Amino acid sequence: MKVCILAMGSRGDVQPTIAIGLALRGRGHDVTIAAMGDPLVTLIRSAGLAAHRLNEIVPDYDEDYREVIHRPVERMRAYGRFLVRNIATISHEIEAVCRDADVVLTHSDAVDFALPVTRRTGATIISYRFFPGTTNSVYPMTQYTPAGLTSDVLSRSPRVVKRATWALGDSFTWTHVRAAVNFHRMSVGEAPYRSRRAKNRDADEIVDLQLYDPSLTPDLVPEFSRTRPMLGFLEVPADAWLRRGEQKRTDADLMRWLTDGDAPIYWGFGSMRIADPDAKARLFARVCRERGRRGLIVAGWSDLQGADLGEHIRVVDEVVHAEVLPHCAAAVHHGGAGTTAASLRAGLPTLISPVLADQPFWGARVTDLGVGACLPMRSMTPERLHAAFDVLLDPATRRRAQRVSSLIDLGDIPARRAALIIESIAEDDGVDITNPLLDIEAPSTVDFAVSSATGTLPPRETMEV
Repeated sequence: MKVCILAMGSRGDVQPTIAIGLALRGRGHDVTIAAMGDPLVTLIRSAGLAAHRLNEIVPDYDEDYREVIHRPVERMRAYGRFLVRNIATISHEIEAVCRDADVVLTHSDAVDFALPVTRRTGATIISYRFFPGTTNSVYPMTQYTPAGLTSDVLSRSPRVVKRATWALGDSFTWTHVRAAVNFHRMSVGEAPYRSRRAKNRDADEIVDLQLYDPSLTPDLVPEFSRTRPMLGFLEVPADAWLRRGEQKRTDADLMRWLTDGDAPIYWGFGSMRIADPDAKARLFARVCRERGRRGLIVAGWSDLQGADLGEHIRVVDEVVHAEVLPHCAAAVHHGGAGTTAASLRAGLPTLISPVLADQPFWGARVTDLGVGACLPMRSMTPERLHAAFDVLLDPATRRRAQRVSSLIDLGDIPARRAALIIESIAEDDGVDITNPLLDIEAPSTVDFAVSSATGTLPPRETMEV
C-alpha cells in the first residue's frame, strides 16, 4: 500500500507524522511525507523515510508572516497571502506526490488541497489534527482569540456559544484561503467552491484522527469518540534519528551538566521564530538567577545568539526531549502539541507561552488541569514570569503533573493505533493492504475496526493496550 502523508506546516506539524510513517513502514507499506521547505525534508529523511518538497520555505520563514506572528487575525491574512504567492508550486507538487498513492493522510489544514486530487485518483483520504481544532461544544475556537480571552471568558461560555466560535473562525479562515484552494481545484480539473458550506459538505465524511491524548480532553470523549477517534500524542522513537546520523543522542557533557546540580528549568520554543528571542532569553535568565535556579535554553529555529546569560544558563541548539526533560524541574515552552506532550509525559509542571494556532488551547488546558500556567509571550514581564514560577515550583503542581503523566500513553502505542486504523479504512475502501514480503499480525489486545461508511470506532474501553 502506498501512503502519502501531506504535512503542510512547520516542524511541529511534520515531526509527529514521522511516527505514523515509521509505524506504517514497519507494517510493510510504502510511505512518503510531503512537507514545506528543505529543513523539514531533511528532517524526514533523517528518520529514514522518503520525503517530497512542496515548496521552498515554510510560512515561519516568510517575512510578511513573521512580522505579524503574534497577531492572530493579521497572521491569518498573511498566511493567505503566503498561499497565493506559492500556490502554483504547491498545487503542482501536491498533485505529483498524491497521484500514485492508495491512501492520502492529510493534515486537517490541507484537506481542501488533497480532496480534489483523491476524487480524481480514487485514493482513500483520511485527515488528522493535533488538538480539537474542529467544531465542538466543549472548547471554544482558540486560533483567533487571545489566550486570556480563551481561558477567562470563552471557556466558561454556554455550549452554543462555543460552537458558534467555530463557525465564525471557519468563515474567517475560508475568506483568506479561498483563492488558493480554488486555484488548486481548477488546476486539477475540479470546479471551484462557490461557498464555505459546499467545501464543508465535501469533507464531512472524512475520518478525522485526533492525535492527542483523551486524558487531557476527557469532556470531549462522548462527543468525539465514535466519529473522531482520539489516539494519543505521537512520539518519534529516539533511535529513529540515528539511522542516518543526522540527530545525535544527548551528548555526555550536557547530561553531566543536567545531573551535576539542581534540576534546571527548560526553556524552548521549537520552530517558533519569536520576536527578539535574545530579550526573552535574558528575561528568563534574570528570573532564574533571582530564584536561584539553573536554566536550559533550547534555541530551536529562533535567531537566538545566547550571549552573556550567566553561568547558571546552558544554551543548546536542540535536544531529545525524552532524554532531557526527566532531568528538569519544570518546562517553559510555546505549547505546540508535541512539546506539550513531552513535558507532561515527563511529569513536569508546564508554563505555556503561546504564539499561535493550537498553543492557546494547550495553555488553557494545563491551567485548567492544575499542572501549570499560561502566559502569552507578548505579555511576559519579569513580574509575571516570577508569578508563573510560583505555580510551577509549587509541590502540589508537580504532584498533579506526575498524576497526569501516568495517564498519557507512551512510546509507539498511538502511532500503532493510527497505522491500524489507516489500514482498516483503506481495506474497507478496497485497497490491498497486504505486503508479500512482510506478514505482521496486529497486536491481539487491540481492536480498531473502523467503518469507512460511518467513520466509527468501538468505545475506547475496548481498545486495551
